[in-house]
Amino acid sequence: MEIRREKPPLYEEIAKVFDIKGKPVIFAWGGVIYAPPPNGAIGPHLIAHEEVHGFRQRQFPEITGWWRRYLHDPVFRLEEEKLAHIAEYQWLVDHSGGRAERRRHLSHVAARLSAPLYRYSITKDEARRVLENGYQRDEGRL
Repeated sequence: MEIRREKPPLYEEIAKVFDIKGKPVIFAWGGVIYAPPPNGAIGPHLIAHEEVHGFRQRQFPEITGWWRRYLHDPVFRLEEEKLAHIAEYQWLVDHSGGRAERRRHLSHVAARLSAPLYRYSITKDEARRVLENGYQRDEGRL
């Protein structure tokens, strides 16, 4: 995916729904990851996460349609984030050094999936189960 160090389309609309101004948040828009300042380097696990969003967005007639549904439909948003966080966790597990490191990754990604930023209701324990079950499907592949 191409990475641009600027705000994505619909940034102001997104910022009205989520508390993101001045925070290191990245956004997928089809084949582009927008990483406005103060973002630094984007790890490959986050690229894997955003690739899921980009792929899913391209299934809509227009990417703005995906984004508007994402912004205003918390059930849709949670399902989209589950898929993206599973891909992120899978990348981390595939590149981890051992069981202890995988547990740390699981805790970290589950905390992000259950973060208040997304404005839906899932606990960290529920997020952990989503990640474990999603990763275990088909012998570790989605």
